[in-house]
Amino acid sequence: MRKGILLFVIFLCWSCDQGDTAMSVDLAKLHKEIDDVKQSDISRKIKSAKEKVYPALVFIRVVVQDLRGGMEYKVQSQGSGTVISEDGLVLTNFHVAGDSVRILCVLSNKEEVSADFVAGDYQTDLALIRLNLNEMKDKSSLHHAKLGDSKKLEVGDYVLAMGAPLGLARSVTLGIVSNTERVLGAVPDNRGRMVGIYSNWIQHDATIAPGNSGGPLVNLDGEIIGINTRAIRNTEGLSLSVPADTAKEIVDKLIVHKKVQRSFFGFTIQRNLKSRTEDGALVNYVYPSTPAADAGLKAGDLITKINGEKISVNFDEDLHPALNLLVSLDVGKEHEFTVNKNGKTEVIKIKSVGEEEQIGRERELKHLGMMIRELTTPIVLARQLSQKKGVLVTFVGQGSPCLTAAPIIMPNDIIISMDNKAIDNYDTFINIYEEIIKNKKKEVLIEFERFNGAYVTLVKLLTKKQLKQRAQNYGVSMVRRSWIGCVLQPFSDELGQQIYADKNISGVRIARVYDDSPAVQAGLKVNDIILSVDGNRVNAQNDQALNGFIEMLRSKPADSEVEFEVFRSSKKKNIKVRFEYEPASYNDAETCEDKSYGISARDLVFYDRINFHLGNNESGVLITQVQSGGWAEFSKLPVNSIIQRIDDREIKNVQDFKDVMKKLSEDRNKTTTFYVLMSGIGSFIEVETDWDKIQ
Repeated sequence: MRKGILLFVIFLCWSCDQGDTAMSVDLAKLHKEIDDVKQSDISRKIKSAKEKVYPALVFIRVVVQDLRGGMEYKVQSQGSGTVISEDGLVLTNFHVAGDSVRILCVLSNKEEVSADFVAGDYQTDLALIRLNLNEMKDKSSLHHAKLGDSKKLEVGDYVLAMGAPLGLARSVTLGIVSNTERVLGAVPDNRGRMVGIYSNWIQHDATIAPGNSGGPLVNLDGEIIGINTRAIRNTEGLSLSVPADTAKEIVDKLIVHKKVQRSFFGFTIQRNLKSRTEDGALVNYVYPSTPAADAGLKAGDLITKINGEKISVNFDEDLHPALNLLVSLDVGKEHEFTVNKNGKTEVIKIKSVGEEEQIGRERELKHLGMMIRELTTPIVLARQLSQKKGVLVTFVGQGSPCLTAAPIIMPNDIIISMDNKAIDNYDTFINIYEEIIKNKKKEVLIEFERFNGAYVTLVKLLTKKQLKQRAQNYGVSMVRRSWIGCVLQPFSDELGQQIYADKNISGVRIARVYDDSPAVQAGLKVNDIILSVDGNRVNAQNDQALNGFIEMLRSKPADSEVEFEVFRSSKKKNIKVRFEYEPASYNDAETCEDKSYGISARDLVFYDRINFHLGNNESGVLITQVQSGGWAEFSKLPVNSIIQRIDDREIKNVQDFKDVMKKLSEDRNKTTTFYVLMSGIGSFIEVETDWDKIQ
């Protein structure tokens, strides 16, 4: 019937071309019949595709161990998946099953069987679970579906999103592909792991509802060409799926190795600047003490080839393929990077090391009222830590004994020893902690680092009777106005008894000594206990008493001298310290505003170097404001970043900034390149200017 109608249409068109007016046709009726044929054809394809994949759909119910608000607790969740092998392997999302402690699956025949987590990769949000087939009544009823070739997918193709949204009942939604290589920024999951770093997505408008996650995206041939993962809320039909080709690659690695091993070299890249004439990927930051740093790679170098293959990152969409290329290189081997350094081409060999997990293992310590996390290489590099030993405090709850210790323990502190035992790694810490609990100790000595200062405190372990909500504000321990350049902590009688077996060794402990400060000049050192000042006994049993001691020091006039009695290495000694004025504060810094670019900036002050972890030799100006609608805002120049270079000119202070900006307004270049530091990471930002238009 369909073939006959189409032949009739061809004959009709030929007749019209010949000027044949004898035939009278109801065109509206004809168009309707053609539409009915097309619709019928699509319906048949949808039905056929559904029959191939629908029986392999799995409704997944999971019990997830969640970590929120600093507590471990279990919650129920649900999602979808697809059986992809005869032995019961199910492909789903990592955010569905990755942190599960129990998995139950309902098959197409309404049978419920348990499943075990096999392996997962949160960076692509994919996971494998395996059905316990021994629980099935009829194993022959198990169906599996086929992963197709997502490279063949084209914009405009019909796709079916299958799954079990909002509950047990399965569903199918129809849509079309709107983009086959959508690039979006990575998003953090509930544990802070960055998902989608290396992902290019299939964008389509087939509806994905809660519970659809992990279900298959299917073409009209009945092949899985994507894994439904994300729906952008508050948008009209914007759904995202992981391409099947990516899924096949990840599945193969998870089956063999139980994880995805990626390369790490120690540098980051961004898209090239328009002002560069040569194609390549621009190095925007090199982590210290990494293979890239050791090989001499530097920010501003342009990588043009990797192992002889050209690389081009001119647009944001080019960045993900380049990153995937880097992480896919063989681990443990040297790779050749052709680099343009200031106009000169060099070949640098850099050895790849294995990429570690972004987020390490976590544990709630109920008796201490805190949450800790394993230190991984990415955390160490991001925080610019000197070593990898210890564990990171991520949460301290109200009523925690850590908040009644002196000094208190806070999130982002790094515990380096406990119970007088050094913490080499996460496992060491857990063993020590469990031994403390086993022995029913009432208090424990904890040493921790904070902003490079070393602190020690005595924490009483939490009991049932002490589960009351209580918290104390942590007093600022940095002396201002007149200062000696120390960070201090209270050192109580109990600490003196615990550490030195002498309650009389109490007062104020020096946790950090700033470089080039009066304290350094006087010879004060970290771990010194200040017992008295000018013969007056120091009594600082807690943070509140410490604040009183600090206020007393602040009242001393600059250039005055005091005598500290300190306890060091089991001996008492007297040290004279001469006060100086505290370094300039934020309000004292010189500022300026450039109206052409829409930037306000100020000089760096002492505390900027502390907060931004800057070395003494690093300079620049801090961006305090970016004018709305200005050139800087349009180019996404970030507030609270530090400008270190503009084009080829080093920026040391506000005066340099003023001089350069004045020269730029005279030259009226179309582009200006700013090199800025943001959260310790360098980045090149190209600001485009249009001097013919008034901003």
